[in-house]
Amino acid sequence: MELIIGTGTVVEASRDTMPATGTPGWATDGDPAATIPATDFPASHYNMLVAEVVQVILDAGLTLDRTNWGQLSAAIQKMIASPYGGTVFTPVQQGGGADQGGNKIYLGWESVDGASTGRLRYQIDSSDIGPIANYSDVTAETTRAKAEEAALQTQIDGCVPTPADNSDPVNGRVTEFLYNKSLQQFVAFCPSITAAGNGMSLIGSQTFGATGFSSLSNFVYRESDGALQANVGSISAAVIVDFAPVSSVDTVQANLTTEQTARTNADATLQTQIDGRVITPADNSDATNGNIDTLIYNKTLEQPVAFNNGTGYALPFSQTYGAAGFVSIANMVMNTSTGGLTINYGNMSDGTTHTYLPASQGTIAGNGNLQGGTWTKTGNQLRQCFQQLAWDGCTIDYPAGDYATTPTVTFIAASSADGNHLSVPPCFNTLPTTTSFSPHLATFAGSTDGTIPENNPVMLHIVVEGTAA
Repeated sequence: MELIIGTGTVVEASRDTMPATGTPGWATDGDPAATIPATDFPASHYNMLVAEVVQVILDAGLTLDRTNWGQLSAAIQKMIASPYGGTVFTPVQQGGGADQGGNKIYLGWESVDGASTGRLRYQIDSSDIGPIANYSDVTAETTRAKAEEAALQTQIDGCVPTPADNSDPVNGRVTEFLYNKSLQQFVAFCPSITAAGNGMSLIGSQTFGATGFSSLSNFVYRESDGALQANVGSISAAVIVDFAPVSSVDTVQANLTTEQTARTNADATLQTQIDGRVITPADNSDATNGNIDTLIYNKTLEQPVAFNNGTGYALPFSQTYGAAGFVSIANMVMNTSTGGLTINYGNMSDGTTHTYLPASQGTIAGNGNLQGGTWTKTGNQLRQCFQQLAWDGCTIDYPAGDYATTPTVTFIAASSADGNHLSVPPCFNTLPTTTSFSPHLATFAGSTDGTIPENNPVMLHIVVEGTAA
């Protein structure tokens, strides 16, 4: 490119410039028939066009070369490529490719709170997708992953006591341990399986550091029966836990289901038998005999326990034999007021019953004039037998307990140690009450007849019987 070379040219300062006035328009060759003159092509307009082209070449840093007719094109390419390292820029097509939509893509340098993050960020239409990882991000993640994999491999190697060459004939080495996203399970690769490198999926759970949880230090597969074996805690402690194959668990589950069904049927049959032997009303309204609504065996007491209206009673229970001299118990009820147990034996319809009352017994310790004795309680009937030194008009309390009503009292007297009390008839000074009685004690021995004094008492043998308080 070069400026015009010829006669009549001038320097830049003397060149014609566009006039300041006049109406801009387009050029025409004119039409003589219509008296339209051709456009006069002034030097100013030529100068303007040449200046526009020359300026582009000069702005691109090129020097005008009259032998190079391609400088305008070179200047334009250079100016376009300059921001991109000097290489001719090839623009990116916005959409239009296979399986591409017409969405508008925004791409720019990320700046958060006015600070550059060193990453590109892009947006699709109005949706901000986020930053694009750069080379340093990928390198950092790769370094971190390699470090963690190396640490994990070190832990695995430290937890696998089998030889590295997998030569142990019993326990195979776990060479790789990973989490399979498709199975959503852990997978252990054990080359000791039939096919080398074969992976087994494991139902894994996190090892907690809380109280009651121990770490798994080793995890191996036992080929002999297909079981998994875990070493709990320290390997040297050799605490081994076996995990059964799913097939074995399924077998146990099937057996449990069968047993549960059999137990349910047996319980239903037993309940039917119990319901058929309970002759009292289901609402427990019988005023004398209460309904036994539940009968169980208490493992702690090692006895059967019968429940009446929510209250349990332990029963010393014995098996009903079918041998000679034994009959079946058709029904058994508890009297809640007396504590008695009534059984119906033989055929329920014949009403053959027998009632058993709770019985207890003990001794009466000596204390002062009380010389001791024994007591027996059957149901609510209390019998006391004791000996006591007594004299006329003294008060004798019942040592083993009081009575609900006035009991029957009998006693006999023996002679005193001096031999003078030859005959002491059993009479009362005051009649018995529910708590005590007072004897009238006198002798009949000729001239020595008289009452028994406190300083020379006589031994009484006393029996008291009645309904206990």
